[in-house]
Amino acid sequence: MNEKQQNEFQIGDVVRLKSGGLKMTVVEYCDPKNHADKPAVKCKWFEQAERAMTELEKITYDYFPEAALVKVK
Repeated sequence: MNEKQQNEFQIGDVVRLKSGGLKMTVVEYCDPKNHADKPAVKCKWFEQAERAMTELEKITYDYFPEAALVKVK
């Protein structure tokens, strides 16, 4: 990644999609060569599901274009 390029988010920032959705934590920036020459942000979030009268949490990861995210204040 180009060192001169300024990332919009920092690792650990809480973000969500501009279109809405769950809060996510920024965990990594990815090499733009793998994502159409634009920064891709790896985020994680928790999904809750009820199963057999207990609550389970599942950690989910995915990659999003930086432009699709907004920082949660």
